[in-house]
Amino acid sequence: MTDNRNLLVLVRSHIDLVMMDDPVLPRPDWILTRPRLTGTCGSESKAVFAD
Repeated sequence: MTDNRNLLVLVRSHIDLVMMDDPVLPRPDWILTRPRLTGTCGSESKAVFAD
């Protein structure tokens, strides 16, 4: 168990992972990258929790 309030609220939130099609690139000299790791920063958690 954790005492991290943000983590507890996030677990109970209605946030889902949504798989989407690859975007159409606007120009032929653009490339598409696939990140290996991501995270959530403090400003994103404030948007999720409406702080």
